[in-house]
Amino acid sequence: MYLPNDGEIDPRLLLREAQRRGKRTYLPVLHAWPRTRMVFQRFEQGEKLKPNRFRIPEPVTDRKRQRPIWALDLILLPLVGFDEVGGRLGMGGGFYDRSLAYQGRRKSLEKAFAARAGA
Repeated sequence: MYLPNDGEIDPRLLLREAQRRGKRTYLPVLHAWPRTRMVFQRFEQGEKLKPNRFRIPEPVTDRKRQRPIWALDLILLPLVGFDEVGGRLGMGGGFYDRSLAYQGRRKSLEKAFAARAGA
């Protein structure tokens, strides 16, 4: 999951419903080193969030509750739109792209919300 930023579709209702159904949910946390990657940390409603270096809320760092992206069953990605061949267009930082590059040959399922109608 992710928390919405700068006009992205808000998945918090889906996040709450998943938790209500007993699913473990994780939010992205910018990795301290290397500064270009993310890890995902377990998140439960009511937990304290802090703004990261881009002022996007993320869980307070707790390495015991973190998982690498390849350990997650489903990844919901924020996006701005799609390119002409259906690829995801993000905000330009490349954090998700670099994190997902480690998927290798593992089959993954990606679902995305378009931030603009008709995207």
